Amino acid sequence: MPFSYQGMEMTDRWLPGVPGEDIERIFNAAPGNEIARGKFDHPESSAALAANAFGFFFKRPQDLPPLPDRERVTRDTGVAYDCGIA
Repeated sequence: MPFSYQGMEMTDRWLPGVPGEDIERIFNAAPGNEIARGKFDHPESSAALAANAFGFFFKRPQDLPPLPDRERVTRDTGVAYDCGIA
């Protein structure tokens, strides 16, 4: 669903390199219906921000830069989406 924000037109919900079909399948299986209800496509969606920020690494977790002060997390940990309600 296209939208404009501060003069920019966005016609796709995924940034280049993000496996959108895989991530969309995960969100659709989760409670909340973020995508079906249109919340995900809103310019202020934190779910869209997280999915696009980390989605690039979904199929290549070895390329995710190390997080500061996280020695316990190994590069083999991977990237997973938890769409549950906290």
